[in-house]
Amino acid sequence: MGTQLAGGWAKYLSEKYGVESAQVEAALNDGVHIEDVKHAAVLAKLSGKSFSDVLAMKVDWFQVAEKLGVTREQVDKLHEQERIEFFAKMA
Repeated sequence: MGTQLAGGWAKYLSEKYGVESAQVEAALNDGVHIEDVKHAAVLAKLSGKSFSDVLAMKVDWFQVAEKLGVTREQVDKLHEQERIEFFAKMA
């Protein structure tokens, strides 16, 4: 991923989920797919674990969430809140 694009995602995920932007940039520059980075950021926020610890756990995101004690309902609720906030800003 390009440096500028990685920096933009790093800033966004840092602000939204509280992960360190340098860790996000490093993961993206190491070739970690953006969807995996986003999943790790969400699960880190919901579980209270560090972004790097969660990313290192990745085999299957449903298995990682289960190990962290994060339910599908929690993830769905967070995403629904994000959609509401996004569309509220557009109104």
